[in-house]
Amino acid sequence: MGTEWRPVTDEPARGSVPPPWLASLPGIDRIHAWSKGLVLATPGTRLFGLHIGNVGPAAATVRMPASANFLATPHLDISPVVFGALVCAATTTIPAGFEVLPIVASKQFFRPPRPQPGSLLARSRALNASSVFVCAAVEVEDPAGRQVGHAVAQFAVRAVDPPPPAVPGSLTPVEEPIYSTPDPPDRPPVGATIPADVFQRHTGLEIVRMQVGGELPLLPIQHLMGLRVIEASEGECRVVMPASQWFCFTSRNVDALALEVLLEGTCSITTLTQIGAGQSVILLETSTRFIRPVLADGREVSARGRVRQRAGNVVFVESDVVDADGSLLETMVMSLAILEQRDRRPPEPERVLTTLLFTDIVGSTERAQRMGDAAWRALLSEHHALVRRELLAHKGREINTVGDGFLARFDSPASAVRCAKAIRDGVRRLNLEIRAGVHTGECEIQGADLAGIALHVAARIVALAGANEIVVSQMVKDLAGGSGLRFVPLGSHTLKGIEGEWAVFAVEDS
Repeated sequence: MGTEWRPVTDEPARGSVPPPWLASLPGIDRIHAWSKGLVLATPGTRLFGLHIGNVGPAAATVRMPASANFLATPHLDISPVVFGALVCAATTTIPAGFEVLPIVASKQFFRPPRPQPGSLLARSRALNASSVFVCAAVEVEDPAGRQVGHAVAQFAVRAVDPPPPAVPGSLTPVEEPIYSTPDPPDRPPVGATIPADVFQRHTGLEIVRMQVGGELPLLPIQHLMGLRVIEASEGECRVVMPASQWFCFTSRNVDALALEVLLEGTCSITTLTQIGAGQSVILLETSTRFIRPVLADGREVSARGRVRQRAGNVVFVESDVVDADGSLLETMVMSLAILEQRDRRPPEPERVLTTLLFTDIVGSTERAQRMGDAAWRALLSEHHALVRRELLAHKGREINTVGDGFLARFDSPASAVRCAKAIRDGVRRLNLEIRAGVHTGECEIQGADLAGIALHVAARIVALAGANEIVVSQMVKDLAGGSGLRFVPLGSHTLKGIEGEWAVFAVEDS
């Protein structure tokens, strides 16, 4: 793996576990406190980019970026958003002074989710709740709205011990710390998928051993979580990871979902040792039993996978994870299918309708020359942190950052415009001025990036904007009707390299 490989778990964990008084609130108020920013984000939510959306009695929605940072073999790992949503829905049903602890869970997969712009969406609900147990279910969609899987989990309801302290007199939103680098899901992924031609030339066992020996790159999920394959033989493997504080959500223990990712990866790698050259695997189902928690003390936890049975092309793999003292923490049984090579045409590129926001700093070159490199870099870091906070607040997704410019995408044109206004107003405190352009159009998904004429239109529109000006296309103006936003016509313009005349509008300050 080389001496340069340093996983995210080697960095100091960001965020904080919830204060003890939070458990004095009824469960639904706890989830609202997280969603409204009344407590700091937890390390686990920062590591996986989890965002709580709608919350109601016995129901919750949670989003997670469909980022290549979560790429595992043979799929994008969806365990964080699955269990995040299940825990949220279960927690909304419990009274003050109680907590929920997972007992069993099962997931079924409909299609392998892949990295792409946008977020995975998990909609969860409690199916049944009592003073002893809660059963919750969740359905997961990819950014294109296609179901990728569902899960069901059973939780035990337990009184918090010792009883939590009283809630402070008043709760107000807390200010999240500012970091010099983005949170892990927003960074370029480290590592890569195993090239398809490698699978054509080598057996799965050879591929696993090549990766262990450093001949192949690590998978992004391994870098994110510090997963290391220690040994592999036909039908068996062992994988370890640190009991990192990055994996904490509701307490100082490693959350069950982090161990779920470890077990799922171990089972998948174990199955790879069974495939021949030209074959592939798809994940069908997992069943997990949760035995006991483990403190996030940094020591290694270890998972061992074994092929339990094979029936035709279906393989059943079992895995368990133990702590550094050998105590059993969780067990999993996974079913996967081994597929023979098929000749298929390359799939048609996937296209989505999205709203694009371009921003850049006005007069940045002259400002950088006046300030000097070190001072300009410090100011630029503050600018980047502010932009990323506003993207998060307005449910935008950063696509690219080049120099002082940002490209982001939004599901809502009105949200993109409001985000642009918030960025413009925010950077004034840094004595900076920006220009912004917003356009809605169809884009082609290319991994974690976007392509298409809509990007060129948005880039040309931002070039029409002056200092502190936000310029939008006719499409954005039309789709934002009823939002309360007001626009001033700027006439029709010819956009370089793009056919036709384009009506553009400036956003009017309210």
